[in-house]
Amino acid sequence: MQRRALIMGIAGQDGSYLTELLLGKGNYEVHGIVRCEQAARQSLRASCGPINEDNLERLFIHDCGLLNQLATTELVRRIAPDEIYNLAAQSYVGLNYRKFVETDARYLRPCGVELSRGDASKAHARLAWRPTTDFRGLVELMVDADVRKTRWEQSQTLVAGADSNRLESGGNSQRRSA
Repeated sequence: MQRRALIMGIAGQDGSYLTELLLGKGNYEVHGIVRCEQAARQSLRASCGPINEDNLERLFIHDCGLLNQLATTELVRRIAPDEIYNLAAQSYVGLNYRKFVETDARYLRPCGVELSRGDASKAHARLAWRPTTDFRGLVELMVDADVRKTRWEQSQTLVAGADSNRLESGGNSQRRSA
């Protein structure tokens, strides 16, 4: 049975991973709400890597500001999702938070990695939870993601070069697949 998911914040880190997961299941039609459709598509392709044609047919991006309640409500009504994920966050690049936020030194923590140490045994003792990925596995996942992103970026460079060659030759050249 085909399920329909709506992801608000689809172009962010968590949204792109969720998109990849749901599309990979094969039985999801994924709709995403973004503020800028073009930037979102680029971000998704960079995060998820190349999206195969089968998955691309099941991915829909909608340009809609979440602050516009009427437009958002209408979009949700029209899509009629089975699941809704709200991963959207408002960001203001260049805005200095220090002008608006007070901090209390009693709650400051060092943020250096050498000082942050996790102990999974506490989570196991209190929650009966065990990690599913060890450190080596985590490094492999990160390297694989970087390799996918690099390959995708290289393929986009090749496509952009082919597009410019086609334009320069009057549009008569054939596009080669990377």
